[in-house]
Amino acid sequence: MRHNYFVLSLLSILFFASCTPEFRGELDNMLHEASITYYISPSGNDSNSGNTPDDAWKSIEKINSLVLEPGSRIFFEGGSEFPGTLYLDQDDANDASHPVKISSYGNGKAKILAGNGFGINVYNTAGIKINNLIVEGSGMYTNQESGIQFYNDLPGNIKLENIEITNCEVYGFKIFGIVIGAWNQNSGFKDVLIENNKVHHCLDVGIGSYGHFSTTKTELCTLQYQRKELRSIRN
Repeated sequence: MRHNYFVLSLLSILFFASCTPEFRGELDNMLHEASITYYISPSGNDSNSGNTPDDAWKSIEKINSLVLEPGSRIFFEGGSEFPGTLYLDQDDANDASHPVKISSYGNGKAKILAGNGFGINVYNTAGIKINNLIVEGSGMYTNQESGIQFYNDLPGNIKLENIEITNCEVYGFKIFGIVIGAWNQNSGFKDVLIENNKVHHCLDVGIGSYGHFSTTKTELCTLQYQRKELRSIRN
């Protein structure tokens, strides 16, 4: 058995050494992503590893307790509900080339139940892709916040890069359904895509953005984004 293990290990080393640099890079990325993929399910347990659907975590609070490395993938079980606010800050993500991905797995879309607060609140970071989720507030007249918010108030005119919000449904919020905002001189965001989302029953604004304006500056806060194939309804 020891001899067989040695031969297998040697073959693995020779295979890896014979790969092109490009293939080795792709293989490294695949192994890295597999090690930082997390699953959340109502039937899970926060003491589990979280690395497979059968060993899933249970709560949004568990995700909030982590520092999410660039390239991390967060999957909520489709068709299930998860109470709370998903919160990311400047210790999380922040690599445009290796974005954190947040989505559903299995059948249907997972639903984040925000209650009277935010659904997903992202502060002073980017390099994040949100896809295929439902984000529900308690109602446009009872909720006090926004559904999905990205906000940057970093000093130094920092432009955070790479945000995608796609194929989501957001409703039941007081302020915005989806908002990209900044408020510190010329700091802001760029490379933002908001596509194929259904946003409805939000009191103030369905999808919006804002930034800091100064009459003494020649360059305004940067909020460069695309909005395509949207459905924003208030009724």
